[in-house]
Amino acid sequence: MREIDTIPESEFKTRPQPPSAKRRKPDPSERKTVVPRGVRLNIQDNKVASIFKELKTLKLEDAPNAIAVLLRVFLELSVDVYMRRNGLKTRIKDPKSGRETDKKLSKKLEEVVNHLVSQKGQNRKDFNGVTRALSDRRSPLHIDLLHDYVHNLFVIPKRYNLVSAWDEAQPFLERIWP
Repeated sequence: MREIDTIPESEFKTRPQPPSAKRRKPDPSERKTVVPRGVRLNIQDNKVASIFKELKTLKLEDAPNAIAVLLRVFLELSVDVYMRRNGLKTRIKDPKSGRETDKKLSKKLEEVVNHLVSQKGQNRKDFNGVTRALSDRRSPLHIDLLHDYVHNLFVIPKRYNLVSAWDEAQPFLERIWP
């Protein structure tokens, strides 16, 4: 038996390394969840943070209805928190009845975009996906479509629409939750 210190280095055999298989970078459009893997939002509200976590983990193929409803709720609660934090009103007085009611999501979204541009110096172009959704009924982020996911038996969320809706909203959400 020889001591290891006396064995010349040339007698040690190196194990040949297998050729490394080149890993294909994943196509972002083929993601399994509505929120892309690396997205981080600095959410300061427990309920909204919890919903965001669910959106990051629910699989599109397993839970499209849940994701559609959560996406709408996440968007509205994000807008509401932003408005409260920045002194914007979420309610309006109905001119006919005089009662105070919640503003429609499209109106709140529009006001938040205007605030981000005028008060926070953001570029209006960054919000084209969100602002276009306010008027383009074919947009996957259109407020009525998100509303229909919740209230219409015959509107079924499709994977592509959910992913597109998130992608259009992401720049807006990143400004709300910097």
